[in-house]
Amino acid sequence: MNAATIFVKKLFYAQAAALKNPEFDLGAAVAEAEGQFEERWEAAEATDDCDFPFNQDIDIPSDESPVNFADVVELMDWIEGEVEGIAALITDGVDDLDEDSVNLGAELLRAAGQKAFSLLKAEAQDLQKPNDAKRERARQKAMNKYGNTYQKRIQKADEKGVDVTYFQEDSDPADGTEDVLADSEAGIDALVEDILAIFTAQQTS
Repeated sequence: MNAATIFVKKLFYAQAAALKNPEFDLGAAVAEAEGQFEERWEAAEATDDCDFPFNQDIDIPSDESPVNFADVVELMDWIEGEVEGIAALITDGVDDLDEDSVNLGAELLRAAGQKAFSLLKAEAQDLQKPNDAKRERARQKAMNKYGNTYQKRIQKADEKGVDVTYFQEDSDPADGTEDVLADSEAGIDALVEDILAIFTAQQTS
C-alpha cells in the first residue's frame, strides 16, 4: 500500500508534467515510477508476511468482474490504466493552445494525485495501526482539499480568460458539484478502494 501510494501520485504528476511540456518524456517518468514500485514490491516479497494472490480472481468494489494478475507488471499496468482514465476526465477539457488552460489542467492533475496519495496513505496507516476515527479524518481532509482546490483553480483560470465551460458543467445541480469534479472524485475514490481490496486479498490454496 505504501508503494502504491507513491506510485499513483507519481503517475498523476507525470501526466501533469507531460501536459505542460510536450518534450517531457512521459514514458521514462512512468518507467522510473515502475522501477521504484518494483523495488518496494521485491522488498515486501522478501519477508515471510507477503504472499500476493497472483493468478487468482480478486473481487474489487468498482466492478462486478474480478481482476486477475499474472505478475507485478500486469498489476502496474492495471493501476496505470485506471490513473490514465481519471486523468483523461481533466485533460479532455484542456485547450493545448492556451497556456493558462494547460496550467489549469496540470494543477488539477496534481491536485487529483495529491488526493489519491492522501487517501491511500490513510488506508496504509490504518492497516499498520487501525484507527477508524483517524482514518476518517484523513479521508475527509483529503476530499475537502481536492474540492476546494478544484474550485479555486477554476475561478482563477476563469479570471484569466480561460474557457472553463467544460469544468463548470453541472448536469445535476442538486448534487452541488460540477460533473468533472464529481466524476474525478468518484474515480479516485474507486481506485483507492480497489487498490485496498487488491492488496488485502488473501491467497487461497
